Amino acid sequence: MSAAYREVLAVMGQNSPALVFSPFPSLWRHISLWPRAHYFGNTAPLLVAIFCLIIGVATPHYQGLGFQLIAIPFLFVFVAGVCADLLETKQRTLVMACTFGLLLAYACWSVVELA
Repeated sequence: MSAAYREVLAVMGQNSPALVFSPFPSLWRHISLWPRAHYFGNTAPLLVAIFCLIIGVATPHYQGLGFQLIAIPFLFVFVAGVCADLLETKQRTLVMACTFGLLLAYACWSVVELA
């Protein structure tokens, strides 16, 4: 199963390197005691993404790749929802700096991949 886990990270890294790193701080913030991130708009995409990733890892062959690709938009929605909630806090400038840094790094990655 370790090969399946590496395959999931490789596919996600190829589709969006930002999604390899950004779900972990978002998930940490969602699990924390901050009640603002616990509403349905953040929890539903997280549950669907986790469900699709579990099915994708359970079927590590080509059939599981479809579930991994389905999980990517739901992870984007989850991360965006938590970031939007964090932008309404007192640490807005820090969150905005991290978000713009991540977007800038992703843009640079995309330009390098074109070359």
